[in-house]
Formats: sequence, C-alpha cells, structure tokens
Amino acid sequence: MPKKCCQFTQERITMRYRDKQTQGKKATQIFKVEHNQSIQPPYLSFVIIFVLFVVMPAFAMDSSHILQVPQKLADSPKDRPITFKNEHSQIQCLTPIFTQGEGYVGISDCKRAQNARYDVFSRIAWKHNDTWLCLSTANQTYKSAERLILRPCVLNDKTQSFIVKDNALYSPDSSFMVGLTNGFLTLQKTQNSHNKIPNLVLYNMQEWLDTIATPANLAQSGFIAWNFNTPQEFDLYYLTNNESIKNDVQELHFNLENGYIAQYNPANADMLCLTSQQTTQQSWNWTTWKKCNFHASQNNNDAKAWSLFMFADNDTAILQDYLGNFLRVTKYGVNWGVPYTAQQNFIAKDTGEGQTSYFQFNYDMQNWERFRNANLSDSLTTCPAKGALEQKSLPLSPLTLPRSFELNDAWIRRLWQIATTTDGVLERAGDCGVCLLHSYQMIAELNEYTYNPLDSGGFFFDTAYGVNPFTSFRTRYPILANELSRYRATNIPPVLSQTQAFEYAAQMYRAIALSLYPGHFWLSSEFAITNSSIRNALRDLFVQPAGTLWVVQMYFITQDGRRSGHAMPVLRTGTGVQFIPTNIRNMSYQDYVQALRNAFAHNPNEAFNVVTPGGRRLYMFYSLRLREIYPNPIAEFVSNNNCSGEGEDRRGSATIPLSTFINQCASGRCILQ
Repeated sequence: MPKKCCQFTQERITMRYRDKQTQGKKATQIFKVEHNQSIQPPYLSFVIIFVLFVVMPAFAMDSSHILQVPQKLADSPKDRPITFKNEHSQIQCLTPIFTQGEGYVGISDCKRAQNARYDVFSRIAWKHNDTWLCLSTANQTYKSAERLILRPCVLNDKTQSFIVKDNALYSPDSSFMVGLTNGFLTLQKTQNSHNKIPNLVLYNMQEWLDTIATPANLAQSGFIAWNFNTPQEFDLYYLTNNESIKNDVQELHFNLENGYIAQYNPANADMLCLTSQQTTQQSWNWTTWKKCNFHASQNNNDAKAWSLFMFADNDTAILQDYLGNFLRVTKYGVNWGVPYTAQQNFIAKDTGEGQTSYFQFNYDMQNWERFRNANLSDSLTTCPAKGALEQKSLPLSPLTLPRSFELNDAWIRRLWQIATTTDGVLERAGDCGVCLLHSYQMIAELNEYTYNPLDSGGFFFDTAYGVNPFTSFRTRYPILANELSRYRATNIPPVLSQTQAFEYAAQMYRAIALSLYPGHFWLSSEFAITNSSIRNALRDLFVQPAGTLWVVQMYFITQDGRRSGHAMPVLRTGTGVQFIPTNIRNMSYQDYVQALRNAFAHNPNEAFNVVTPGGRRLYMFYSLRLREIYPNPIAEFVSNNNCSGEGEDRRGSATIPLSTFINQCASGRCILQ
C-alpha cells in the first residue's frame, strides 16, 4: 500500500501545469458561446445552448383531477426475537452469533436473543453494533447445506428476501428452505429433503409475520473503481482503505439516504465510512476511513456524506464530499491509488500523475439512479410497485416510433404549441435552456403519445403561447430543476485538453439524459468538429431506420464572429430527416408549418443546409439517440408514498425516495428483484 507522505505537495500537483494551461484554455473555449435572448420568425433560428438534454415519457395535468392510487405505507415495526419450538417442544430463539470471523444466525436463550424485523422487502434483519444486518447467502448464491450469513441490508442482494409458508422460511421461489444444522441456520434444497418437513418452524410469531415493517434504510452494495488503460491491457483498480487493489472487487456499501460509503467488517459488524478531511481553507487533503453509524440521520455538514455528480449510463460518475470537493486518485507516483479530495478550482493545477475524478460503479447503482430520477419526474409506470416475482419479458425493439410514423396536422400543431412557449427571456437550469427543454418535451410526447398528441399541459411544462416554460417546469418539478442547475459547461476545468474537455462534456450530457429520461436507453455520438466529420454525422442520421429520434446539439460561429448554439429534436421518417424548430417567439401556426417544411432534408447535403442557415459556420455537432425502454428491476419492488403522480404511466412522488415513506407493494410484502 502506498504510504501517505510529504512528497504529495502543491509543487508535485502543479507539475506541467504551466505548459498545459494555454492548451486547456483553447480546448474548453469551444463550449463558450454568446447568449441570444430571443428567436424571431419565420426563420429556423438558433438559441444558446451548452448541453444535450433528455426527458421522460409522459405529460402533466391538473393535479386536482388525478385519481389517487390506493397505496399503503409500510407498517410501523414490531421487532421481537424470533421464536421456534425445538424437537423437545422447548421454546428457543434465533439471534446473531459472531464466530471465526463471520456473522451467522444461531440458537439462543430467548432472554438474550436480539429483536428481529421482517421488513417490507421480505428481509429478516437484526440491529447489531448500530448496523442493520440481514439474513443472506454467502456470495449472493443459493447453495444447499451452506450456512446463512449476516450482511448489511441492501436492495441489490436478492437472496436477502425470504417468504414464509406454514411458519417455515423459504427462498422466494420455494426451491430452498431454511433449516437448522448444528445450531445454525442453513439452506436446504426443498426437493432433496427426505420428508420435505422443515426442522425450523416459527412459533407464536403471527403478529410479527403480519407486520409489513418499514425498512431500516435504503442501501446498496457495490464498489468504487478507476480504470488504467494501456495498449496491452485494461485494468480496474478498486478502492479500499487507503489504497487501490488491481482487478479484485472490494465490496463497499452505499447508504442511499445519507450518502455514506462504508466497508463492512464481518467479524464484528463494524462499518468504516469514507470520510473527507478537507477544510474550507484547504485546496486538497487525504481521505480516511472512520468507524461510523451507517444509519445516521442525514446531515448537510457531514464529512462522511458523499454525492454522485454526473452519473451516466456508462456507470461512471464523480464523487463530491459535503463541501463539493472532488474525490480523486493519481495513477502514477509514490501515492498512486490513494484517495484524496480537491477543490474544483484546484483541479486545473492538479496534473502530471494521471489524476482522475472519474470512478466506476456497479450496474445496480445505475438501476437506483434511474429509479430515483423517474420518481422525481413522475415517470414510473406503476404505483405502488407490483412486488411479486415477475417473468422477464423479451427484449424490446430499439425503435421508439413505428416506421410508418409521419407528422400529421395534430402533431404539427402540438409541436408549434411547445416551440412557441417562450417569452424570449434567457433562462436556464444549469446548461438547460429553452430550446433544450422544448426538445425533450417534444421527444417525450412523440414517444408517449404517438397516436394521440396532447393539446394542452405537457410533459415537463404546460404549454402557453409567449410564456416562459421554466415557470411551469420549476413549479411542477422543483427538485429536478434544482439538480439540473449543477450541470454547467462553464465548470469544465480550463486545463483540460480538447479530448478531455469532450470527455467531460459528453459525461455531463449523458448524465442529464439519465436525469430527465431515465426510462430509456440512450446512445451517445462522438463530437464532430471538422467539416468532414460533421457531414458524416449528418449522414448517419439517414442510416438509421424510420421512427428514430435524436436530440442534436450544434455550435456555430456567425458571420460577425459570435459563437452561438442550438438544440432541437430530429426525427427520421420514411422519406428523409425532419429537424424540428424550437424556441421560436411570436410565430404563427402557418409560419411554423412553413418553418417545419424548410427544416426537412431528403439527403445529407440538404441536412447540412438546414443546420447552417444565414452563413453560420457549424463547428461542432453532437447527438443522443433515443433507444428502447430500460427494464429497471428496482421499480418492481420499490415505490415512495404519494406516488399517484400525474396519472397513468406518470407515477412518482416528485421527491427523493426515503425509507420512512416506502409503500407496501400491490402484493403486500415485496420481493427483491
């Protein structure tokens, strides 16, 4: 393990900074554009934009007319020791027992047994040393005759769910039963049991079984890793303690409510939390791991609390501490792989040893982030969650619209309503300006209401001629709007090379997509920055099948040298590519129809003319292509109370999910999936 030492100094961090400073300023300048405040008809005009944006599929209506969905909060817990009768008809209890470096569940005198909880996720849990532990299988794998173990309660270990039939414990599919072997709980294959009668039958536990208890917390297991690429190999290094381990997954636990990230000690159930030591006066400092109460209440000034920033569908994100400092590691030098934090404005100087702030997480974290964002934007399909085990459906078509889809009069009028919901005032949420907000409302409604376009309301905002859309958007989705404000192209560190600046920008665009439209897959393009690559990118639009949708982002230099940007949706039809005008102030419906016609391209050359009107020079082009529905297992067993949302297929509470507000499932108790 590399040792912390005095060689990690500001002089070390600033190596090569002076040489790269000028190069970095040029690279990040390409994202800086001047602000045009309004768009005038009848031209296909362009408005400022820095970021590609993505939305969720559905629309809003007056909440007073929404039929509230029957739902029930999880019950207040009635924790108590688990009792059973042994073969001599004596009443005994089950309790955690730690021996030989591991935690098990064994037989105990009931006076000394710890209280247990059977929660809404069908988990059997005990609180030991301030840590809630759930009955689990070793390595999350069912294996007959193997002892069950104790692990921190999480949402992504399906083996933590147990059902009860005739007072006996079974795996959710009933293929394994829980029995006693040498005084400890073990798994037994149901079909291999000689008489199929379990030797563990609960006694006098009916009230406990009838209580569908609130979970102790919402947490997941996973890892934090960073990649090290060479021409010969690709390696992942996993954070643990104050070092990084090559290609050997180091399990961590993530409290999804208070932001804690902890290591678990199976010998005594202690949790060690990743802790920032940096003060407001410091540019950087090492992190450490401290013993903690993993289930502590959320605190805005907690050095153990971390938040994900720019998490995207590549399972990559930046981690920030409670002060907004970035978690980082160096890939070279005497302190390689040792985690530390640094202020964002210090990163420009923190170069020379392969420093990175990008970390990879397991796939389950993406499931959670998608669920969380869908709940924020009322984009869940069900409320409450179904809860029962579901058969996996066949893969869906990558197309979002039918190949035969064309814009009819009703759709053109709806697009006009969206495009003219603007007052010309420059307002944004982070890098989301009016044209991006318009773009994703259009895509969401095209995707969700293909055959029946809306004539009022809207997916993100209520349409109203000449009115700023952000007024409605912030009213309906205040938390979502606030979270978007963190995403700004101006945050790109000035020292980055052009390649690194594009990497940062693409990560940000993909993160916005995951925030706003988490119910679908998206495919990110490369940045096209030369005339030939831009023309190739436009040609690629024609390669895709009819029914494909994109959000495209374009950057221009006008004839007088000003930089500007614009975003719009693009639709591939059977006869060409339709660019859809956005953010057009005071345009009549007839003029919009003409603008739409002028924005249709039969071939790539026509497409290039569409996106470069008025002598503008297009110097950068980027797109995100909408793909099929994302099947999220978490939505099958988690729902937050008050999730009626905005009606059918627009379910959610528009709040951050919390354990105290978890619903029972439609099936009653939920099964982890």
